[in-house]
Amino acid sequence: MNKTPLLAFSIGAIVVLFLAALAWQCISLEFASESIKENVVVFYLFAIPVCMALGIAGTFTKSDSPLTVFLKVALGAVLSVAYLFFATLFLFGSMCSYTTRQALFISKQDVNRKIVVRDFGCGATDSTPATSHIQEVQTFGGIFMKVSKADTTNLNPQQWVRVNSPN
Repeated sequence: MNKTPLLAFSIGAIVVLFLAALAWQCISLEFASESIKENVVVFYLFAIPVCMALGIAGTFTKSDSPLTVFLKVALGAVLSVAYLFFATLFLFGSMCSYTTRQALFISKQDVNRKIVVRDFGCGATDSTPATSHIQEVQTFGGIFMKVSKADTTNLNPQQWVRVNSPN
């Protein structure tokens, strides 16, 4: 069996996963809920090691010497440790997050567009109180949301309705 496609697939998948993670950091979208974000993180935690294992498996041949097999396995171990290090930084490096406290206004034209009060805090890793921000939030398909600053002093009453209940 030709294992070169397996190696090419795994390298391509890892490149796509890293580029997607990099692109996500550069755009102004967020996940609409923490559970969606957690599911994506879990996917990354499993997808990259599986791709790494497939990539290494795609390099083994019957003619490999014991030293070559050892070096390939050692390379896999080093890559795994490096991945765990960076995955740990990714998981625990972002304990701070926004939470939506209250909806203030909702758009008359688009129910997925709201002006809300969002709190930014770092939980147990920070002793200062959360900071509050008034922001416009627009959700897309219940999965993503675009967040921008909002100025409530000059709202057009033809476009916005006041909401008095917590979100």
